[in-house]
Amino acid sequence: MAVDRAGQGHSSAVDAVRQLHRVVTTASTGTVRAWLALVSTIFPDNLPRPLGLQQMPAFPGDVLEPEGSHGDALVQVTGDSAAVVLHAVEEIAREATAWRTR
Repeated sequence: MAVDRAGQGHSSAVDAVRQLHRVVTTASTGTVRAWLALVSTIFPDNLPRPLGLQQMPAFPGDVLEPEGSHGDALVQVTGDSAAVVLHAVEEIAREATAWRTR
């Protein structure tokens, strides 16, 4: 699930990332595992970025869909059934109020 920050501003970026991290961490229960990937530009220039955070390169054979690519963050959710994964994705989308899904 690709997501974009719903608001702008320096402090809102940090708060939004904290919120999404909390929501994704909470979703990882039972057979559900959720991961959060951030783009390098999510943090304003005047804030420190995590070490090693850099723009993701293109990979050979990539066939990217522009409307689903290059969001502010990516949430990957896995589970033992499609229904479990769908429920977790819906929970994340509902709880992550500072974000909008692509």
